[in-house]
Amino acid sequence: MTETEKNTSPLCEAREVSKLFSARSGLRAGSGRARYVRAVDRASIAIGHGEAVGLVGESGCGKSTLGRLLIRLESPTAGNILFDGKDITHLKGGALRRKRRDMQMIFQDPASSLNPRFSVYSTLSEAIRVHSKRLSTRLLNAHIAALLNMVGLPLSALDRHPHEFSGGERQRIAIARALAVEPRFIVADEPVTSLDLTSQAQITSLLTSLQRELNVAILVITHNMELVHHICKRVAVMYLGRIVETAPTEMLLRKPAHPYTRALLASTLSQDPDDRLRARVLPGEPPSPLDPPKGCHFHPRCPHAQMQCKLIVPQARECSPGHFTMCHFDLDGERESVARTAPTAPKDGDSQVSQTRQREDEAGELDEQDGNGAGIGLDHLCSAGSEERACDKPDEHDSPTDQQKKTYAFHKAMIGAEPRKYCCNGHAAETGDPATLREGLDGSS
Repeated sequence: MTETEKNTSPLCEAREVSKLFSARSGLRAGSGRARYVRAVDRASIAIGHGEAVGLVGESGCGKSTLGRLLIRLESPTAGNILFDGKDITHLKGGALRRKRRDMQMIFQDPASSLNPRFSVYSTLSEAIRVHSKRLSTRLLNAHIAALLNMVGLPLSALDRHPHEFSGGERQRIAIARALAVEPRFIVADEPVTSLDLTSQAQITSLLTSLQRELNVAILVITHNMELVHHICKRVAVMYLGRIVETAPTEMLLRKPAHPYTRALLASTLSQDPDDRLRARVLPGEPPSPLDPPKGCHFHPRCPHAQMQCKLIVPQARECSPGHFTMCHFDLDGERESVARTAPTAPKDGDSQVSQTRQREDEAGELDEQDGNGAGIGLDHLCSAGSEERACDKPDEHDSPTDQQKKTYAFHKAMIGAEPRKYCCNGHAAETGDPATLREGLDGSS
């Protein structure tokens, strides 16, 4: 790989990766219908050489599973994992062990990830000897001493065991173990969650300096947006197994595009006691990964959800350079153009028929409540005979509901043409079979 390709291509990449876990357990594990927890659902993420990327989201959304997939501690059910441009999805045995020298992980709980029977010296030397068997004792000891100095621990810590250290010191040992084999990519899973504020600041500063000095790529999995802001240049937001937004950190914090990201940032409490702004809490609970919602996974809790959100999985779109989101709508502007360009306003001098059609283009309605095509026109429009004209009995029409407006917009977007207009209360309606519309919807959902 040339230097130019190295600078442009990602170091570690997941492409449409999914991970399912069997939910059957106990005495009845061998009977009944198989059920699976969809921990990661077609997630894609890329980490460049020497880049620090944050991965944030609610507990249980699949962040840790995605991190373990990237370094092949878990095998993906579907999709591909690439490292340095090579597919490592199906690596096994010795080939995978040799590749793991380039990929390491800092686990969430250092107390459980460190062997309680091993001293610090044994913990660090084991990792080095697995990948550097010909290293002499003198060089091994010098390397271990350099690691302790790098993470801010004294040489006297070498003969002590994990239970003799504080939480922050144990996390430093875990970081030293991850750095022992000089990896090119590190997954840091909640590196400061179990620490007090002073230790959090120390570990954050340590990770920032190590990432810059060693030029190691790092994926920081966390709930702490302050940690992401200090360490990461880019951040990905995950919800129920899917990456819903990716953007440079400053851009995402300043102008989030996905409604879940906005809710996530709004739920952060201010440290200023004079700040009277209340944190906004999302309604409801996250859906179960055993039975995730169809379409957009966030639609049951989204205040902007419409009908297409319930049926169609949103595709990633670039709302600004380097800023990608999986949402059907542009929340800061107009609705995303998913069908055809909206018609322009009628010019002066247009005929009454043209103006009427223009009004229908901008505000029509289809309501198949009784299955025979009877519905409500948004602007009280009616088709009488062969000439379209404004209905002469607007007082007998009901006002359209918000849901009816949403239904019309969805039908228009899905079919790429105007849905047939109907009129209520027995007035003459435009002819046409509503089954054609239903076929269009069935074919696109």
